[in-house]
Amino acid sequence: MKVYQELAAAADAYQRGVERDNKEWIRNWEKRGEELTKQYMLSGGGFNTPVFDIDASNANLLVFETGYHHMNDGGYYTHWTEHIVRVKGSLAFAFDMTISGRNDNDIKEYIFETFQIALEEQVK
Repeated sequence: MKVYQELAAAADAYQRGVERDNKEWIRNWEKRGEELTKQYMLSGGGFNTPVFDIDASNANLLVFETGYHHMNDGGYYTHWTEHIVRVKGSLAFAFDMTISGRNDNDIKEYIFETFQIALEEQVK
């Protein structure tokens, strides 16, 4: 399975645990989402480590919070931009992605490409 499929399965199982108020089940799937995010999703290179919002996610929607630390031409950090990345299932493609926040220096294109690569990795 690919990372986005594993995360969607974890989010779906988590939501079923919430419906049943099964705290141990909830914690196990929450932990699985955290492990997958830590292992496969980007960090460094200007990015905050993304946070997988499992409460807002489900089998058809993955939600991540991340930020990017921008640099100027001299190599100095100048400012942060905060972003919410929403990944939705697609019948035509594996998924569609939207990214909120300011698009300083066309950062949304870079975020899209980076998330796409990470989400399409095979889980080992």
